[in-house]
Amino acid sequence: MIQWLLQSVADMPDLESGGAAAPWLSSPEQERLTYLHFEKRRREWLLGRWTAKLLVQSYVEQVTGQRLPLEALIIGREPEGQPLAALDAHFAPDGFVAGAIQPIPLVAAKWRKPGEESLKVAGVRLPVSLSISHSGNYALSALALTASGIRQIGVDVEMVEPRESRFVDRYYTVEESTLIQRCAPEWQEMLITAFWSAKEAVLKALRLGLTVDTRHLSCLPEGTIGQYDAPSGERSQGPLAGWQSLRIQCAPDVLAKSPVACGHGRLIGWWRLSPGYALTMAALR
Repeated sequence: MIQWLLQSVADMPDLESGGAAAPWLSSPEQERLTYLHFEKRRREWLLGRWTAKLLVQSYVEQVTGQRLPLEALIIGREPEGQPLAALDAHFAPDGFVAGAIQPIPLVAAKWRKPGEESLKVAGVRLPVSLSISHSGNYALSALALTASGIRQIGVDVEMVEPRESRFVDRYYTVEESTLIQRCAPEWQEMLITAFWSAKEAVLKALRLGLTVDTRHLSCLPEGTIGQYDAPSGERSQGPLAGWQSLRIQCAPDVLAKSPVACGHGRLIGWWRLSPGYALTMAALR
């Protein structure tokens, strides 16, 4: 089962305070926020964490029947950088094994400065794969139960912006470029953005990031291109209504480089077009 949530800056309370009045952050997360010195980065981090916490809160309520406060939910970081979901040990409800309590890192090892102490909180990891993305005024988050057979999920939201033609030549496959050229001009910028967003989502699911040649990765829509969907902030559980399927193909060298694919695994994906934005999601089964 996959759940997702899209939120805008207009939805989030106290964003203008820069997190100073964000009681939904735990004390360690408040300390983590002090590491971020640029206003734009702080706003993105706050919007992304708030969106992810709302999603995790809904999941925990489904499992336990208890609606925990947002400050009880921890959005940490794996050493390689991907987000993880956990419960603060002080708030773990009945049903969560006490022996599962462990240090949850809030800053990825690869992002720490030399000699910088690791910021951690005692918590209980949740059995989900979590992904977060933000662009412009929106943040998108998705989670998938690892017991459902999904090893890793990746999401991306991208604001539609003009890009030079050489961008397509440099980063897109021949099939992707051909489809873009054949579409009506008013659709081309949206498709260029959507295809790039899909590549980002797939590389998140593979835990690779932009470390490979993106021309070795193809993301094409299944069937015809649909109509625009307004970003509603709706929460979806089960079937991804309103999302369209993507056909994802990766060169063997890309899968071989992934620490989670190990040279095999099936990638599935979806996309959703909204006014001014492209939303994409990929999962490694």
